[in-house]
Amino acid sequence: TNNRTGETAIGGDQTTTTGGIAYNGNVRLTAATLFTTPNGQNIAFNAGNVDGGNFNLNFAASTGTLLFGGTVFNAAQIQNLRTGNVTITGNQTTNGGLITHTGPVILAADTQFSAGAGAILFGSTIEGSGAARNLDIIGSGGVTFTSTVGTGSNFIARIQHLNTGALRIGGGQSTATAIGLIRHVGGGTLT
Repeated sequence: TNNRTGETAIGGDQTTTTGGIAYNGNVRLTAATLFTTPNGQNIAFNAGNVDGGNFNLNFAASTGTLLFGGTVFNAAQIQNLRTGNVTITGNQTTNGGLITHTGPVILAADTQFSAGAGAILFGSTIEGSGAARNLDIIGSGGVTFTSTVGTGSNFIARIQHLNTGALRIGGGQSTATAIGLIRHVGGGTLT
């Protein structure tokens, strides 16, 4: 755990063999970075934002959870291959690279994903936490939902697709009790 409240500069891969990884302040990448923990061990950006520095921000496959306590911006790409829950409390932006979240996504705040021409892929469920949440997507790349969005009390108030790329929807998004509004205005194909 990094208990510093100031900015932490990270210039390479971060790997643990027995425990988790946690940061309590802003993080800035100075090189492409892969975060790796053993199965069941978590990664947390508890407070502050992550400045990608126009480098790749990647997370290796693991069953551990991932927490973003602030925004992620200026990343070349965000690729999260972890199958544990990822909790997101701020917007996520890349400079034209992909955004991938393999495991279940929990929105703890209204969230905007913006990837320019990069593709956006949600490999599992998406749910709100604590209150109904808005999910906005902006860019020109394709967007894929492969599983259910919003379940029961874990409500998604709005999915707003402002992306000009294709929108591909998997299971469950048409459930009216789970999503208040689906707005597809980007002009791309809807499948």
